[in-house]
Amino acid sequence: MKVWRAVLVIAAVFLCAFFYPHTARAEGIILPQPDPCPLEANGCPAVPAEIRTIQLRSETVQVSLTQQLAVTQVTQVFFNPNDQAIEASYYFPLPTGAALSSSALWVDGQPAEAQVLDVDSARAAYQNLVQTTRDPGLLTHTGQGALRVQLFPLPALSEKTITLTYTQVLDSQQGLTRYTYPLRHSGTPIELFSFQAQIQSSSPLRAVYSPNRELSLTHPSDTAIEAAWQAASLVNADDFELFFSSGESQAAHLLTYRDSSDAQDADGTFILMLAPQAGVSAPEAAAKDLLLVVDQSASMDGAKWRQAQSAIQDILGKLNPQDRFYLSTFGDAVNAYAPELTPATQAQQAANWLDSVRVRGGTNLGQALLTAAQAADPARPSYLILITDGLPTSGETDRAAILADFSRVRSASLRVFSIGIGDELDTTLLDTLSTQNHGRSLYIRPDQSITAPLQDLYKSISAPVLTDVSIDFGGALVYDLYPQTAPDLFAGQTSLIMGRYRQPGNYTLTVSGNLDGESLSFTYENMNFSAADQSSPGALSELPRLWAARKIGTLLTSLRVNHPDAGIIAEINALSLRYGILTPFSAYLLQAPLQLDQTRLDQYNQQLFTGMLNNTGGLGGQATSQQAANQDALANVLSLNTLSPGQSEAKLLYAGDAVFVLQDDFWTDTRYQAGTTPLETVTYLSPRYFQLAQQSRQLAAAFALNQKILAVADGRAYQILPALPSRAAEYHPTGQP
Repeated sequence: MKVWRAVLVIAAVFLCAFFYPHTARAEGIILPQPDPCPLEANGCPAVPAEIRTIQLRSETVQVSLTQQLAVTQVTQVFFNPNDQAIEASYYFPLPTGAALSSSALWVDGQPAEAQVLDVDSARAAYQNLVQTTRDPGLLTHTGQGALRVQLFPLPALSEKTITLTYTQVLDSQQGLTRYTYPLRHSGTPIELFSFQAQIQSSSPLRAVYSPNRELSLTHPSDTAIEAAWQAASLVNADDFELFFSSGESQAAHLLTYRDSSDAQDADGTFILMLAPQAGVSAPEAAAKDLLLVVDQSASMDGAKWRQAQSAIQDILGKLNPQDRFYLSTFGDAVNAYAPELTPATQAQQAANWLDSVRVRGGTNLGQALLTAAQAADPARPSYLILITDGLPTSGETDRAAILADFSRVRSASLRVFSIGIGDELDTTLLDTLSTQNHGRSLYIRPDQSITAPLQDLYKSISAPVLTDVSIDFGGALVYDLYPQTAPDLFAGQTSLIMGRYRQPGNYTLTVSGNLDGESLSFTYENMNFSAADQSSPGALSELPRLWAARKIGTLLTSLRVNHPDAGIIAEINALSLRYGILTPFSAYLLQAPLQLDQTRLDQYNQQLFTGMLNNTGGLGGQATSQQAANQDALANVLSLNTLSPGQSEAKLLYAGDAVFVLQDDFWTDTRYQAGTTPLETVTYLSPRYFQLAQQSRQLAAAFALNQKILAVADGRAYQILPALPSRAAEYHPTGQP
């Protein structure tokens, strides 16, 4: 059987066929080259018209993180779907400082010889592959070394397993350690990707956070945390970023990004991570009062009521000894276990009482809220959890009156968490209750169980360690903070505050609050709001999009709970265009943003505003629970991967904080302003093309997205033109708002 030679480039990613270079932009490329055939009567066989894409069936990453030492083991399973064997070279981009042992690489369970390429050699190899395949994807790995090994053969219709292990000493600044796994790719999906990290420290672990992955965390002990993330059909992925810290005291860490070359926006973006001690025992947590208010109207009959009973009983069983509780149900009238706060020692009796309650009647939500608020103790941190599935139908039913009555009697220490079930809800009422009382709303689909969300909510607030929190940024010029009010801090929970800053520098931050009536303050010196980010485009350069998502979600909620505001609509659309975030308003704009000048955008904003006033469009009227849930998710977003669903509906690509829209067959940076931004045209794969990619990681990340790109960096625009003379005519995008 004939064996085909190939170059197989695997950057923890995938492979694509030479005969289909236009179908995928990838770090993985395969170039078939047939062996010279002997002289035969019939001559050499014809080159096949098609070679199917090599599949990356699974990629498993297991990381051991001990202090600043990281040991990473990568196992990749490839499948060759072709009916001929393939000879290949395997490349893996090595992170800075990675070290390999003599037994670092195994192929199908056997040790393999590997060659380590330095940065210059790897760059030359990648650029040669880009030129050979006319595929720019490998540009993302310029500036990194690489491992290379010859594979022979990659058998037809069979799998090959490659296992690689490398060690790093990680960078740590002000106690915050950063780990990066080189995952960046796009095109053909990784069928199954799995990441597991075992984090261990000699002192208690504090913050564990990823800006671009929503991690599943378990805490075996104070000094150990297991972080996991898994995805099927993974595509368009960025490098995996993980931050963690440890220490005996409360922790505060700052992540910042500022593009000092961006003439349109010279301000920076930050995430402040507040990480209280994880191992606080129940007696050490602040004494709290929990108020549980549950809808028992007839519409709750069946599975919803049984799930609510079970979840509430589970929460009652997990109260701390020093806690108190108030439990009531409501239909046409309020039915309370006791009229006042009750010690946690009576939790079992209350659970038995709840078993005896039967659903009936309407929904007297206003009276239920008033009764609970009157039972709260203003001297203690209090958390009201409201569960309902309907509109107010009994007693006071006017939304404004219900809110006014509640505001008149509730204490400043009361936090409200609203859980809405189904679609027949007044989401404006529930969101106003939550946002005005330092809580949040959760919305559950009719076919979804309420047990897990309710248990997760209680777990997140079960052990307060600092309440009524305020933050003094010590002279740093910060603005647009989200959440807008600093949250209470809870044991084992990392709180994130995102915002913007104008003046770089080192500042002293002070976090103040209360614990069991005692005022406490924590001071953190030399918190650096950076002047410029020096890292490659990745998680930190994407911080502005996380911040923008939170602001957009907050503004959308504001539109629903308050009167329509033309200025807020314009701000939402401006942020959506700049950062490529879908909203109910922006789907049209993101389909054709470069065809709108400022006048047309203003007209569109006015049309939306008028529609809301007339209750004919936008978010006017009664928003569905799904819309409310989507906006709440934006306002509380933790990581970029949670923004991905639905983004494919618009033609968007991302590289760091840059967003590209497809216009006239070119992917164009939304920061480009025709006639204003200086424009240089560059031929694809020309010496100038590679020079720019080497000089600017920002441009390298943009060029890797597609062959037809118009990118902005350092105040200048670079348009990549095809090399063929017939396609070399300059493209002139129209004006952008």
